[in-house]
Amino acid sequence: NAIGSVLPLVQQMKDDVQSGDVRPAVFREDLEHIQKSLEVVRRIFGGMISMSHRGSRRTSEASLRQALDGTLAILKDGLERRGIEVIVHLDDGIGFIAGGQSDLEQVLLNLITNARDAMPQGGRLEVTAHTEAERVHVHIADNGVGIHPEHLSLIQEPFFTTKPQGTGLGLSICRSIIWEMEGKMSIESSLAGGTQVHLMLPGSKRAQSDRLV
Repeated sequence: NAIGSVLPLVQQMKDDVQSGDVRPAVFREDLEHIQKSLEVVRRIFGGMISMSHRGSRRTSEASLRQALDGTLAILKDGLERRGIEVIVHLDDGIGFIAGGQSDLEQVLLNLITNARDAMPQGGRLEVTAHTEAERVHVHIADNGVGIHPEHLSLIQEPFFTTKPQGTGLGLSICRSIIWEMEGKMSIESSLAGGTQVHLMLPGSKRAQSDRLV
């Protein structure tokens, strides 16, 4: 997903150079977008390489705000092209999550990409988060086409997909990452009301102690 967001920008920059329509301010903005996308790719691959270290997710911590900002920056063009309104509300007390930064970014990238793809004609994407009982609750909701009831029990299984170009690995990877974090993921959907994904993730020990101070 992150690489896919870079390719159209590179092609557009190439076309602008060939046509002589080079605008430095636009180029600078496109290069910043490419840089952010590639930084996320690097972190995700770094997290994949360290997956064999089973304790790594429990001993590291991740910033939800940073992960969400990076994900929305990567998907910004696609969301805007589809006319999708993005609403974000994170409680002020949101701290760090007990898990890897690259893992959290990969989860959000997969889930928000799914929400975007469910709204080809536009819609509303809402991301909210709050802390409760040393857990960070993240809610991602869209008002897109929804998931057919007979598919709802299958969507987290590897290689199951309803997308023509899908791999069927996105949600199963999310499930695996969240399980390693000792968190939970639940999905509700209807063909009329869209899809809601709820994540319950462990807060980091440092974030909890910081709130006590």
